[in-house]
Amino acid sequence: MGNQKLKDKDKGKEERTVENLGWTVFCIAVLAGVAYFLHFGGYEIQKEAASWGAMGDYFGGILNPLIAGCALYVLIKSFKVQKQELKEARDELAKASEAQQLQAQLTQKQIEQVDRQNFESLFLRLLENTEKPLKLFEFKRHGPSSKGGVSVRTTYGKNGLEEGIYFFLLTLFQSKFGDRPKIFVGLENYIFALVSILKKIDQAPDFLDTRDKEEYINILVNNLSPYELRGIFYFFIETTDRIEKNPTQYSQKDILLISQQLRLIQKYDVLRDLSFKNTDILNKILYEYQGEIDVSSVLQSETRMYEKLLQFIKDN
Repeated sequence: MGNQKLKDKDKGKEERTVENLGWTVFCIAVLAGVAYFLHFGGYEIQKEAASWGAMGDYFGGILNPLIAGCALYVLIKSFKVQKQELKEARDELAKASEAQQLQAQLTQKQIEQVDRQNFESLFLRLLENTEKPLKLFEFKRHGPSSKGGVSVRTTYGKNGLEEGIYFFLLTLFQSKFGDRPKIFVGLENYIFALVSILKKIDQAPDFLDTRDKEEYINILVNNLSPYELRGIFYFFIETTDRIEKNPTQYSQKDILLISQQLRLIQKYDVLRDLSFKNTDILNKILYEYQGEIDVSSVLQSETRMYEKLLQFIKDN
C-alpha cells in the first residue's frame, strides 16, 4: 500500500514537471514576442517577405532549442518511466510466479499429508484384519478316548496356534517330520492378510520414503507374537515341503505366489525376531519329555528348514 502511494506521488510529480515545461516554453515565447515588437517597433503588419523571414529566424532561434530540449527531456523521462514500469512488471511477474510456486508446494504438501493419513488408516485396518483369520484358525489333535475309540480335541485362535506349534515340535523331537499331518494349512488366510500389508508398504507411492516404510514394517513385526512368527515360519515349511513332494499338484502360478510371499517376508526381514534358540515352547516340551529328547538336534533341524526356505526362494 505504501509503495503504491509513492508511485502515484512520483507519477503526479512527473506530470506536473512536463506541464511546467510547457508553460515555461509558452512564457518564453510570449516574452520573446513582446521583446521583438518592443525592440523593432513593428506594430504594423509588414508586407515584405524578408521582414517575416527575419521574425521567423528570431523566434525559431529562441524557441527551437527550447522545444528540442524539452522534447529530449520528455523522451528521456518517458524512456526511464517505461524502463521502470517494465522492471516493476517483471518484479510483479516474478513475485506472482514465486507465489504460485509456494501455493503449488503448499498444495502438494497438503495432498501428501492427506495421502499419508489415508495410508496410515489403511495400514491400521489391514493390521486389524489379520486378527480375524487368526481367530478362525483351528487345530485338531487326535488321541485315544476313555471309551477305547479316538477322541478329537479342537482348539481355536492363538491357543490353537500354540497347540499346533507344540505338536509340530513334538514331531521333530520324535523324528516324525515326514509323517506329521497338515497343521498350519489353516493359516493360509492369515498369511494372505499379512502379505497384503507387506505389498501395500512395498508398493507405496513416492510420499513414503525408505524410513517411513521401515517404521511401518517395525510396527507390523512388533505386533507379531512369538507364536505368530513360528506359525508363519512353519506354514511356509509345510507348504514348500508339500510342493517338493508333490510338484504336479501345484501350478506354476501357485508356486510363484508362494515364492513372491516369501520374498517379501525376506525383503523386510519379518522373521527377524524368530529365535532358533531355547524358547518357552521348547521349555514346555522339555519339562514333559525330560531325558527323552535332544534339543540341539531340533534347533539344528529348524535352522536347516530356514536354509531350505531361502533355497526355495532362490530356485523359484
